[in-house]
Amino acid sequence: PFAPWAPGSPGSNTFSAIARLQAGQALGSARAELQTVSAELARLRDNPGKVLDATPWLVFHTEPARRGLWLLLGAAALLLVLATANVAALVLVRTVRRDSELSLRQALGATRGAILRQLLAEGLWLGAGGALIGIALAWLAFGWIGHQAALPRIAGADLDASVLAVTLLI
Repeated sequence: PFAPWAPGSPGSNTFSAIARLQAGQALGSARAELQTVSAELARLRDNPGKVLDATPWLVFHTEPARRGLWLLLGAAALLLVLATANVAALVLVRTVRRDSELSLRQALGATRGAILRQLLAEGLWLGAGGALIGIALAWLAFGWIGHQAALPRIAGADLDASVLAVTLLI
């Protein structure tokens, strides 16, 4: 029989059990109750090395991959910053090279506001095209990663409205 609290029991001092908290019970109160039970069992069995604890289900399943996912998020953010800086530099160079065209348009009667609106419209079209290409690549990447990676809860990952909103804001 399985008796992890028996004095001198062989094997690990760690085992897992799945339980559900009662409605309205907080995790902290469950942990306090488990500590009380652990202390009582340790006193009764003269085996102080074994402790009961509660961990939320989501944390239990995602903890092994958490550091890797944070590193992946940091790498993606760095890549986003580099790509944004690169595009900004390209747009700036393009605008500087068009200086003679913009000066000629202004000399022919175009207002600064009209020229600014044209440049802004061109930038928005470029940004919208880049966003659409990025969303399409992300959608393809989700399909590929879902089949290749052994990440916890990857099947539940999807491009939702919040992801699309962040894409449009950037």
